[in-house]
Amino acid sequence: MVVCTHANQLFKLYNDNASSYLVVDFFYILSGLVIANAYGRRLDEGLPWTGFMRLRLTRLYPMLFAGVLVAGLVFLARQVLLQSGLITESIVLTILSLSLLPVGLLYGLSSYPIDNPIWSLFFEFVANAVYASPLRRIGRRWATALLVVAIGGLIALAIGFGSVGALGFVGPDSFLGGFVRVAVPFSFGIAIWQMKLFTRLPSMPFSLVALGLAAALYFHGGTRWVYDLVGVLIIFPAIVCLGARAQVGANTIWFCHLARRGSYPLYIMHMSVLRTVDMAYKMSHIRIGPFLPMCLGIVLSLLVSWVFLRLYDEPLRNWMARRSRSKRVLGASVSVS
Repeated sequence: MVVCTHANQLFKLYNDNASSYLVVDFFYILSGLVIANAYGRRLDEGLPWTGFMRLRLTRLYPMLFAGVLVAGLVFLARQVLLQSGLITESIVLTILSLSLLPVGLLYGLSSYPIDNPIWSLFFEFVANAVYASPLRRIGRRWATALLVVAIGGLIALAIGFGSVGALGFVGPDSFLGGFVRVAVPFSFGIAIWQMKLFTRLPSMPFSLVALGLAAALYFHGGTRWVYDLVGVLIIFPAIVCLGARAQVGANTIWFCHLARRGSYPLYIMHMSVLRTVDMAYKMSHIRIGPFLPMCLGIVLSLLVSWVFLRLYDEPLRNWMARRSRSKRVLGASVSVS
């Protein structure tokens, strides 16, 4: 959905009034549940903050690094071909984006013009860092109070900006609103896991849950900010709970395993591929309509992402994991001796 939405923004094949931008908010809920499931007990048993963040960086940064470099080259090529004169700015933006700094705001652009999707990863890192900090031990009463305040802030911001989707990347005010945008759904995901809310719902076929998610993301009716808030506060938490209880068969498990491996590289790489195809299409002056170039961009995004996954991301992360285990074994041996 993200790839198709961004492809349509470039090629303008159809009028898109869908709510697919809310997939980011759905992801934050899902991420909160997954992180609480995978690391909550380990953090309670003594996993240090530095150790947790090292694990998250090992998982996310290799692909992020490659994605920003490729996106920077594509962005630079576009400036050269368009003779925009933003050559130096393109290089600076690429280098500083490697550290996830929202430097685009300094140039009056979006927070991450080199590769727009990485704005959500900045807030994902922030949410992860806060979750593993001493703040997670403040107690349920205080945590609930903070969540209520955050929900109130999200409602106010959604009304003020006209949409939840405007928060996080457009300008300085919007960027600051991104902290509230991640805080609410990520906290919902943690609460769903800790309170085991999914156990109170019936088990449904995975296909129905997936179709429900697709419908929620493509539907839009009435006032934009109203639907956004209903989605973030009600619909998406319910879908996550239903997904945690979904009935899965062998084919479903295979599909989910494939999607789990490929979705992150696709999210990071697709804008670079789509921009390259769009640039080639416009320079070719071939009048074939936007449908074929758009389809080509989507297919190439899938292929390029899979190549980076298999030949770069997974081998590098496996090597980093083996090296980390070797250091722990060596450290234990030195301690014993």
